Amino acid sequence: MFRRSILAFCVLIVACDSPPSTNGPPGDMSGVPDMAVPLGVVKDGVASGTDIQILYTTSAGGLRSPRGLFDVKASRECQRAVLSDARYHCVPVERVQPTIYFTDSACGSRIYSSEIECGGQKFIEEALGCGLRDLYQAEIFIAGPPTYYVMNGMCLRANLTPELLASALYVRGVKLPPSLFPVLLEARGGG
Repeated sequence: MFRRSILAFCVLIVACDSPPSTNGPPGDMSGVPDMAVPLGVVKDGVASGTDIQILYTTSAGGLRSPRGLFDVKASRECQRAVLSDARYHCVPVERVQPTIYFTDSACGSRIYSSEIECGGQKFIEEALGCGLRDLYQAEIFIAGPPTYYVMNGMCLRANLTPELLASALYVRGVKLPPSLFPVLLEARGGG
């Protein structure tokens, strides 16, 4: 129970913490000393694996606390989520958010946006219910009138706001199978 509380606390910290700056490109861990627990080293009951590493932040005074997970093969930060196969996976953090705008007059194809454009692959998450979700490839949307939005249940024609046009815009692309993302197994026990 104590470990589960610590894990929930760490996940909360990850969700609210901003990533530290590095000296290299995104995913380059060489510019951030002592950020990931090396393979085979156990720190505070936690050990990194060959596929997933624990990321830490370290203060100038020596405080070291876990802040997230890193997918070694994909070279990107990830977080735990249950996908449509009902298993935990380490899914990318770089997911984009839905807007109220749509690409078609039936208001069936939503536009997604990302205010932060740091390069790298983006993903769209769709909730399936019961805590399950699917991930899709985010495809760049070339904004051009007309676009549509829903108001009082009606699909209305509108132009995108200047604020939204300043963002990177995406539409849902190919559905990605859960097998693309590392599986995280839940274990219980002491020691």
